[in-house]
Amino acid sequence: MEYLYGELDRRTHSALEEHLESCDECRRAVAEWRGAMGELDAWQVEAKRPLVLWLRPALRWAVAALLLLAVGFGVGRVSSRGTADTEELRAEWRAALADAESRLKQDIRADVQEDMNEMALATLSAAKADTTRLLNRYAAAFDSTRRDDLLTFAALTEQEFARTRRQMASVLTYTYPEAAVPEPPSDQAQAD
Repeated sequence: MEYLYGELDRRTHSALEEHLESCDECRRAVAEWRGAMGELDAWQVEAKRPLVLWLRPALRWAVAALLLLAVGFGVGRVSSRGTADTEELRAEWRAALADAESRLKQDIRADVQEDMNEMALATLSAAKADTTRLLNRYAAAFDSTRRDDLLTFAALTEQEFARTRRQMASVLTYTYPEAAVPEPPSDQAQAD
């Protein structure tokens, strides 16, 4: 850009000129940029319309609307009903407003109830998912603990069996000393 605006020093400008003589791609890019600069220089911004010219039609419409409102108000005052009709009209309006208020309250209650039901359903669904997740974790932990307990029980039982086998083998191989073994009773002593 500095080249296009003539802001380069002579040496850099000369080096860039030499490069542009040998490089078609850069020469095309510089030509495009110069064309864009020319188009931008030729572009003219439209002058703004004065505010007064824009304001005149709006002022005319405002005056026309004001006159129309004044005429409508005057006609309404002249052709207005008597006080009895006014009271009847007010009563009708009050009844209509009360009915609209009642329906609006019912609609709001129904909407709030529906929203609460949706939130409760979402909460229950989330609670169910959390409960299921926690129960699955508990079951996995319980199974792991039970498996560890069973392995411990099996190991202890195996140790006890081995100890009992050793004791049984020792009992089976045990010999009484001769002096300690009592004599079996004789047949005559049994006859007595």
